[in-house]
Amino acid sequence: MSETTTPDVAAVQTELEAALGDRATVMTEVEDRYVYSIEKWFDAYREPGGDEADLPEVVVRVRSVEDTETAREVLTAGGFRPVLRGSLERPAIDASDHVGLIDETDVWHLPADLDAQARSITQPDLRVEHTAAPDVFIQDRCATHTVCKGYCPINQTVYGDVETFSAKGRAIVSRELTTGADGPISHSKRVSDILFSCATCGNCFRPCTGELTDMYEGLIEAKRAIIEERDGVVPGTIQRMLEDTFKYGNPYGFPAEQRADWTEEAGVEVRVVEPDESVDVLLFVGCDPSYDVRNRRIAVSLARIFDALDLDWGILGNAERCSGNHQRAVGEEGLFEYLVEENAATLEAVDYGTLVTADPHSFHAFRNDYAEYGVDLDPMHYTQFLVERLDPDDLPDVPGEPKVVTYHDSCYLGTHNGVTAEPRALLEWLPGYEFVDIESQALCCGGGGGRMWFEDPSVDQRPAQPVVELAMDAGADVLAVACPFCATNFEEARLFNHLEDELVVKDISELVAEALETIAG
Repeated sequence: MSETTTPDVAAVQTELEAALGDRATVMTEVEDRYVYSIEKWFDAYREPGGDEADLPEVVVRVRSVEDTETAREVLTAGGFRPVLRGSLERPAIDASDHVGLIDETDVWHLPADLDAQARSITQPDLRVEHTAAPDVFIQDRCATHTVCKGYCPINQTVYGDVETFSAKGRAIVSRELTTGADGPISHSKRVSDILFSCATCGNCFRPCTGELTDMYEGLIEAKRAIIEERDGVVPGTIQRMLEDTFKYGNPYGFPAEQRADWTEEAGVEVRVVEPDESVDVLLFVGCDPSYDVRNRRIAVSLARIFDALDLDWGILGNAERCSGNHQRAVGEEGLFEYLVEENAATLEAVDYGTLVTADPHSFHAFRNDYAEYGVDLDPMHYTQFLVERLDPDDLPDVPGEPKVVTYHDSCYLGTHNGVTAEPRALLEWLPGYEFVDIESQALCCGGGGGRMWFEDPSVDQRPAQPVVELAMDAGADVLAVACPFCATNFEEARLFNHLEDELVVKDISELVAEALETIAG
């Protein structure tokens, strides 16, 4: 082939897609070509930066040896030099070659027993003091390690196991944005989708042999770079979420003075604790249980539970602001700092004994992130609190055939903070239910990391779907959760699959409240 001859990338892409169909993924965008180039035989690509002209012009992700041969034939006929990714033989690539990279490496899919393994392993503590910058970890480890690729539930359910949207791919893109290197990766809609599609579920920490506790912070730092540029590539729905939070103190744009309106549905007295007043238990309700029509049932249930337990308790009412977990996760550190200051001042003005949160995201922010700004809180998620305050002997058996209930671990309650035993204890105590554990902690509802405000490319592929399928396979009548995002996303997946008469999604607080009301009645 003459050095002046330039193969037609669009034409060969069409030929590959026609020959391989849905058995392969053909990629020509620079972000995909860069991510797939970082592997052991492409030493020059391990350093941040580089020239786009040095990248493969086409990447073909195949899933069988037969399709590898087909891809090789199509690429060769189109004037490309086929290179097999991960080959044991180092390819001799000439500067004049137009490389078509073929990837037939097996993706490491989620093992069926991952949850059992996960609960026996100490998870990385995101509160630790990091010892190296994210780019150092990623440069030394992610360029050669691949074990995390198949552990991203978002990539598997939405993006079809494309490495660019895997943990490794996001780490490489994050490195490019945070090192200041003049390379082929820059702010773009594609880069924005790669980073903001991450649910920060933490599953990629589980198999990592590089101890990447910094990967989480590296991703946030990269998103922070996009947020600070304000160059139009931040997803519009996330931008509106940030603006609404700044204006109204919640990500949904509801008036702050309506935050405590849910108390009108509680049926019990709910005290709003004013500055300089004292209370034994202070419930931080959070945005979804305050405003969302479905998730108000969580706040109402907790109010009825606390009333039944005859606690001295109250809420902050309209003075409460969003905890800031979602805003920090999408990279808006300035807004997060503002919310920390607002909530810290409100909490400091109240004399309370125990701070209880209704959702895992507020719990995580208070427990892990506020300390970075000098605000030391000792929160409890409501499941932890109820295990201490409820007496299972006060919950008598209910006659009749028990319903089967199972449970999904919220990422920000289970994976990030290790709260897995308490929700299960409450479910095992429930009268009239038989608890069956589906161990779905390796999966994700898809709502964390600000993804509740991120639009996926297809509504037919829902990250919550595999959990609903596990619950159905286990014969569950009820899928229990302890997070409002999980409740919303599993409810949508249930309705999308027309399971209205077969499966019910309920927060644990709802189930406990029902049990107490049954006894009281």
